[in-house]
Amino acid sequence: MSALKHFVFPDHAPNSGTVKAKCKYCPTYISGNAKTTSNFVTHLKRKHRDIFIQSKSEDGTQISQTNISNFTKSTSVSKYSANDASQMQITDALVSFVAGNLTPLSVVESPEFKTFVESLNPKYQLPSRKHLSTKLLHQKASNIQSNIKEKLRSAESVCLTIDLWSNRQMKGFLGITGHFILDWCMKSIMSPGYTCNNEEKNSKSDSEDENDESELEPINIDFPEDDLPKHGRCYAHTLQLVVRDGLKDASPHLKTVISKASNIVRYVRKSINASDILEGEKRLQADNATRWNSQITMIRSVLEVSEEKLNKLDTIKLTGYERKLLQELCLVLKPFEDATIMVQKEINVSGSLAVPVTLGLEHKLAELSTTYNNKMVSTLMSSMTKRLSCFKSEDVYLISAILDPRFKLRWSKDPVAMEEKLLTYARKQKC
Repeated sequence: MSALKHFVFPDHAPNSGTVKAKCKYCPTYISGNAKTTSNFVTHLKRKHRDIFIQSKSEDGTQISQTNISNFTKSTSVSKYSANDASQMQITDALVSFVAGNLTPLSVVESPEFKTFVESLNPKYQLPSRKHLSTKLLHQKASNIQSNIKEKLRSAESVCLTIDLWSNRQMKGFLGITGHFILDWCMKSIMSPGYTCNNEEKNSKSDSEDENDESELEPINIDFPEDDLPKHGRCYAHTLQLVVRDGLKDASPHLKTVISKASNIVRYVRKSINASDILEGEKRLQADNATRWNSQITMIRSVLEVSEEKLNKLDTIKLTGYERKLLQELCLVLKPFEDATIMVQKEINVSGSLAVPVTLGLEHKLAELSTTYNNKMVSTLMSSMTKRLSCFKSEDVYLISAILDPRFKLRWSKDPVAMEEKLLTYARKQKC
């Protein structure tokens, strides 16, 4: 009886030279070659004595040293052909996995990944990295583009959301998201990409793999140049501008306290001793210059740590009064944080939230102003009037709020006027 049946060998073992096989009963890999297989027998004797004795008694003979190449040839599994339905189905799922999770293409070259795939289905042929990048990803992208274009042709109208941003190297990006209703379901599509010259196309960022053989082309969709609807500003971004205005007019002392909290976080995230002192506490969150709510998250993470532990750190300290200031700041900005989370939706309609949320913020700020009568609160109120009033007067947001069954006319001080506006809008749509 052969000891080799207790090990998993590569698909094509060499006729000469060393080969590694994995034990079926433990994670160990054992090396051997075509002439000497005693290592496998020794491993069974030492680590799996019961299996060794059982195999020996079942066979009634000594465990033999069968040739590795003969053993693997007799136990090898025939692979799917390239056109096999199962092969194509698994490959399509693999491409979706790689593209959907932005997984490095080198994953298909990983020995551990190959072993994983082999254990799931030994008949599947894993594609090479080159085949994945030069053909399979392009085929997938082409199929997706065709599917998107077909859906867009069937859609009655498409609402576009455009976002502009830049990375740390100040390279500009443009993202376009389209929302439309098809078969009574809201669909969402995105066309990521940016305009660049040939020199920029040939350059790679630090996060990109130098060996990537190709670059996927962005989706190009032709939209009509006339009859485009009126542009509407992003409500979530406008909320961010309101809060920025308020933070700019915060007292110098409050700005200093916020800066101290940020410095504490930076110190802790770079200090081994500080990490040991705060072991068991939630990780302190760093703030982000482009998102105001990251500052609130950062401040909360500091306040959640006990004052006793923070005072043990070899860095700047927050006084009890300064902690109270930060707590009050979180209370003032909490309504704006909640509103931002509410309106940042991808697969749900959020346009109907603009008017009710604006009215709710105005009411909440009026309440807060009686307790916190300072310049920041007054700036928040004036900035809301300046930046958010337009949302309360534009028909598209008013009609959206009226048609939303969660709100209807409950938010309006003049329901009769709003009903008339809805009827006027409906008559225009029929025309």
